[in-house]
Amino acid sequence: MSSIIITTALSTYNITIPDSTLQTIGQSDNILNTLNNKLSSEGNSTIIADDVISISIIDDININTGFTFSKYKNLTSISLPANLTSIGNQLFLNCSNLSSITLPTNLTSIGNEAFINCINLTSITLPNNLTSIGTGAFYYTGLTSITIPSNVTSIGNDVFMWCFNLTSITLPTNLTSINNNTFFGCHELSSITLPNNLISIGMSVFSGCHKLSSITLPNNLISIGSFAFDSSGLTSITIPSNVTSIDSDAFIRCVNLRSITLPTNLTSINNNTFNGCHELSSITLPNNLISIGMYAFRECHKLSSITLPNNLISIGVYAFDSTGLTSLTIPSNVTSIDYKCFLNTPNLTNIYFEDSSLNNIIINNDIIDQNKNVTIHLNMTKAQLLALDATQNNIRKYHKFITEYDPSLIISD
Repeated sequence: MSSIIITTALSTYNITIPDSTLQTIGQSDNILNTLNNKLSSEGNSTIIADDVISISIIDDININTGFTFSKYKNLTSISLPANLTSIGNQLFLNCSNLSSITLPTNLTSIGNEAFINCINLTSITLPNNLTSIGTGAFYYTGLTSITIPSNVTSIGNDVFMWCFNLTSITLPTNLTSINNNTFFGCHELSSITLPNNLISIGMSVFSGCHKLSSITLPNNLISIGSFAFDSSGLTSITIPSNVTSIDSDAFIRCVNLRSITLPTNLTSINNNTFNGCHELSSITLPNNLISIGMYAFRECHKLSSITLPNNLISIGVYAFDSTGLTSLTIPSNVTSIDYKCFLNTPNLTNIYFEDSSLNNIIINNDIIDQNKNVTIHLNMTKAQLLALDATQNNIRKYHKFITEYDPSLIISD
């Protein structure tokens, strides 16, 4: 014999179910059907799902994959059967009034979007036997804090996306990756400890975490996905030495980011990596860096100086647009400076080229646009300059602002 206790605003019903009658809750919602059959046989009025505020499932009753409590709009609490090992996809989809749930100790998995839009669910205790949490499992819930048990090795994408009230979370020590959008839009998240075994942070993981002002990245970390810290509240960060990949837009719009330490093995700064980091004033580029992508430092208003490493080869479109740079030296290995990379840099007064010939460099039109304050210093003689190949006419168009390292020589019209 099994039983289910259903509570409405007016009454509590205890349904005793013979083993042969109900062993599985299926898509047809035989919970409500069984209760209403009983009520009808007794001459009582039946109930609808909206009447139900609490359900307690006692004893060994299974819940079919595909079943959902989504039509129980006023459900506030539920107790699940002790034998349950898996919560299926969307089991509590849109149960916006659900505020209390007790998960069975034998539970090992929580399915995709299991608690999506449960905005009144502010706390939940995950059992120690849990091993996996599906995509979007707690998307847009009211959780304020949560501890993920140590046995969990798999957390899907979007799991805590748009959990506006989530302030802290404890991750399991064995977790090796944080997948895409896991904490996207968690505006109140201010505290998180990343496990030592973590090797990858996915796309947009901490995007929009406005109150996350600091984070310690573990030494085993290898990769950081695109938009990983977009619009976060970080003020400074150190990227561990094992990180070899930082995808585009990783720190875009981190308006409070003032300083960052990059790993020595990093070879490229990808597109938009620090775009919109208005407060960024200090950054040391690694010696192995060979490329700076487009818009990489755009609108870094307080970045007044930067040392480009000797191994650098290319500088992308608008790379230093709207920065606070006052002077810059272009290393001799640079072979490409792209379109308008120094646009809107009114404080930039000097650009020094270390290459003595410029024969191997392609400098695209309008690298400084209409900045009349800049003086371009070339490490070459006037004769060498005038002998440049026709493809370099875009340098010569600025000849009114070009001098040699010898400031006494002005190249005139």
